[in-house]
Amino acid sequence: MRGNEFVKRIRTLGKRRGVKVRFEARKGKGSHGTLHFGDRFTTVKDRRKEISRSLLAEMLQQLGITKEAFWNREEKHGDPVSAVGVSRQASEE
Repeated sequence: MRGNEFVKRIRTLGKRRGVKVRFEARKGKGSHGTLHFGDRFTTVKDRRKEISRSLLAEMLQQLGITKEAFWNREEKHGDPVSAVGVSRQASEE
């Protein structure tokens, strides 16, 4: 997956959940930028290049999004906690 596809999927997820999403190209060095998802953020490297699986997992964790929610599989789960992409531990805090 390329960086621009990642940003697009996060924007779609944000619209579905009513979460404000913004990308700031100026907040990164070179071709990097900062992607904000609500009050969380992550750095996106060059949006034209591929993102490794490990980096993708780390970025999702920084944004507080489950893999299921990102890949649009959240509706298949009956658990309301996984449907919003928040871990049980985070929801208890």
